[in-house]
Amino acid sequence: MIGRQKTYSVQLTEDEKRLLQQQASLPKGGASLTPAKQVKALALRAKIILTVAENPDWTDALIRTNYRLFTRPRA
Repeated sequence: MIGRQKTYSVQLTEDEKRLLQQQASLPKGGASLTPAKQVKALALRAKIILTVAENPDWTDALIRTNYRLFTRPRA
């Protein structure tokens, strides 16, 4: 990609950090009433937000690489 890489500035309160840390460590099994895929997605989103808050210089590409996220080509 040519040009400036997109980065994010995320500032979290202690309560927000605590909530995201709880969500990031949710069990991945069926112990919850929420379907497992939704729980897994919520935990992943929480981990990404916490990571971005701690590493504001991370780019989209670095986040995708770190969490093994891949975008699908648009048709």
